[in-house]
Amino acid sequence: MKFSELGIPGAYLIEISKFSDNRGSFERVFCASEFRNQGLVTAFVQSNISFTKHSGTIRGLHIQKPPYSETKLIRCIEGAVCDFLLDLRINSPMFLKWISVNLLKEKNEMIYIPEGVAHGFQSIENNSGLLYYHSKEYKKDVEMAINFMDPLINIVLPLETTEVSDRDLSHPFLTNPMEELKMFQL
Repeated sequence: MKFSELGIPGAYLIEISKFSDNRGSFERVFCASEFRNQGLVTAFVQSNISFTKHSGTIRGLHIQKPPYSETKLIRCIEGAVCDFLLDLRINSPMFLKWISVNLLKEKNEMIYIPEGVAHGFQSIENNSGLLYYHSKEYKKDVEMAINFMDPLINIVLPLETTEVSDRDLSHPFLTNPMEELKMFQL
């Protein structure tokens, strides 16, 4: 595995080595010692798969509040998505800044998202699937989200939006970020 830092502190793009021969292929997608050597979380307690039918669909930006903040490891297993990371840690040099990473099934890459960084994506191909690993279990009562259309964040989407859930549309815009996000620290 090759770990490359992304523009947000603690976030990494992880390139997975693929070994192929006449039988097929083999990929190691997680190794605790390699993650530990990078200073990354090695305990994941929940995994999920999301499947998105139509390109242009938006999901997110989601995060859990402390003490249930979670680290996520995400890989595209079908299709392609433009993944967004939004740094909500008030003492981060990237506070309220976002980056995007295109994840494609064919690229054998994952992203590692640290605690305090919200996650969302827009599917850029029909029938796209993501595999998630989470360091904490999902807790509905501590979930928080930021609206993708928040002008304070100004996320630039690669495609016209085709679908967004009512739930994601109802997420609020930030009005006083220093107060609203004070629970997140780097």
